[in-house]
This record gives sequence, C-alpha cells and structure tokens, in this order.
Amino acid sequence: MHKIVINNSKIYMKNLINENIFSNLTTNIYDYVFVITEETVFNIYQDHEIFHKGFKVVNIKQNQPIKTLETSQIIINELSNLGCTRKSLIIGFGGGVIMDFSGFIASIYMRGIDHIFIPTTLLGMVDAAIGGKTGVNTKFSKNLIGTFKNPEYIYIDSIFLNSLNKKDMIDGFAEIIKYGLIKDKDLFFESVKNFKTCINHKNSKILDNLIKKCCKHKIDIVKQDQFEKNHRMILNFGHTIGHALEKCYNYEHLTHGQAVYYGMNAINFISWKLNYITDNQFKIIDDFIKQVPLFDIGDLKVEEVMKNLKFDKKQTWNKNQFILLNDLGSCFITNKVDNAIVKQSLDFIIN
Repeated sequence: MHKIVINNSKIYMKNLINENIFSNLTTNIYDYVFVITEETVFNIYQDHEIFHKGFKVVNIKQNQPIKTLETSQIIINELSNLGCTRKSLIIGFGGGVIMDFSGFIASIYMRGIDHIFIPTTLLGMVDAAIGGKTGVNTKFSKNLIGTFKNPEYIYIDSIFLNSLNKKDMIDGFAEIIKYGLIKDKDLFFESVKNFKTCINHKNSKILDNLIKKCCKHKIDIVKQDQFEKNHRMILNFGHTIGHALEKCYNYEHLTHGQAVYYGMNAINFISWKLNYITDNQFKIIDDFIKQVPLFDIGDLKVEEVMKNLKFDKKQTWNKNQFILLNDLGSCFITNKVDNAIVKQSLDFIIN
C-alpha cells in the first residue's frame, strides 16, 4: 500500500480487491453510506464488494446528463428520500465526471458532508479525484458552477483500468502527458515511450509508476495553491482551448481527453510562434499528438471556438489566461497572447 496525504485528504494506492478498505466505515462513524455512480459503471462492477456492503446506491441513468444542476436536484432529492444526514458519507465511484459530480453533491448537501473517491478511470485517478475541485456545467461553459471540497480518502487501484477500452485509456493519458509537459521532462519522454504499451494494458507496473508520479505532481501543485489563485492554474495547460472545443460539440462526440490533446497542441503552437520553445521541441510534441487517434474536428469554425473562449471561468479583465511552455517540462501563466495568434493555433489544430 502506498499512502500520500494532501490537505487532510489521504490517497491510498493499493489493490482494493485484496484489502478491506471499507472496514472503517462503521456505524460508529457514519449513520449511512451512499454510493453515487452511473448505470454503465454499475453494470460493470455490480459484483464488486462496494455494492454488497449494505451501502445505499444512487445510480444515475445511462441517458441522463450528469454534470447539470437539474441532475444535482434529482440526486439531492433521492439522498433526502433515502435518509441521508450530516453524519452520512458519500462515495463517488466512477470516472472523472462522477468525481466532479459526487464531490459537488457532497459539498452542497446540508452545507457539506464527508465523501471519498474511488476512481475507476485513468483520468479520474491522475486528475479529477485529486485536489478538491467539484463542478457542474452550464449552457455557457464547463464547470462554471462548482466548489472546493477535499475528500476524506481517495482509493486508487489500477485494476479497475482493465475494464477500459483503448479509447478511454487514451483519454486519460492526455493528463499524464500534461504533467510531463508542464512539470517533468523525464515523465514526458517516459510517457511517450510507453504510450502504446500502457493504452493496450501490456505493463501494469509501468502504468502504476506513471500514475504515482502524476499524483505526486498534482499534490505538489495543489499544496501551493489550493484555491487556484495563481500557481495551480498551470494544471489547466491545454484545457482552456480544450474546454472551448468541447463546448462546440455540446460535450458530445469529442471527449475531454481528446479535447485536451488538441488544446495542448494549440498551446504548443502558440509557445513556438512566440519563440518560447525551439523548432525541435515544437516538433517533438506535435509529432506525438498527431499520432494519437482523435475525433476529427475539421468541421469546426475558428470563430465558434473563439466565442466559447470568452466564457472561460479563469478569464480576468476580459483576457484569457494561457499556460505556455518555455521548455519541455516547464511552463508559465500569461494573459498576453493576442487573439490573432490564438486563431492561428486553432487553424493549425483544425486543419
């Protein structure tokens, strides 16, 4: 078992099948335990121990949009009907969307109750579960409504990744590449080298090591800036443009991970055009991302993406904050990027 502590949250990396992680969730601590998950995840893991402990399961239907205020109201009503109190615990069991959503519910229900996370996707393990961000979407932007609330525990077990298909693994790997580019050059090259091995489930030890490194990097960043006043914004590398791309498709068809790949390459282009990185560094990143199988965004219009960028929640003084590279494994925050350069970067990734 590997244990990391961040802002009173404990992250455990271990085999959940062989260890009884629920032994401390007794009636002496919580009156009821509620598992928030989604139908597709439940169908895969319905024989898992978590669903046979007498916990109350709140299962979001497969065709129901999850990260909305409407769904939040439905789930809050269900929790109330099932007797959820301030002494209850919520377990978020699923991917990144469930992490964001169940954390949000835990933060607003009765002004906040305890929760823990058990992420079942790579994206959830290396990003969404860590750092205390919660959120739901609006018609204007992604995660426009949200809170900060750290879970009591995060349990990370890569055995869950065996159920993911290659597309889902590729999605999560975008966040691993992100950490390498903004924080750790060696991690970037290690990730690129082992990309195909990991997405095809061929070496769990290598993947476990990458996950551990990413968790430590995110923890280090969040410890310095829990509420994203400054330094934590570097974690949004590629995400500002990525979120704008997702909005163009109303959060359908283009997955979050795919949007982040495109967003990172747009920032790669901007960093290169502004002479912060060399031709060779630009090519290394571009060559890697272009060999990743992604949804074709060739039908997008640059102006539509630019319009969506105006609703980015990190915008200040009507200017977008961009995370640019000044080396492989190094970045900085700036709002001094002309729209003309941004448009060129969008032309680059679209065409």
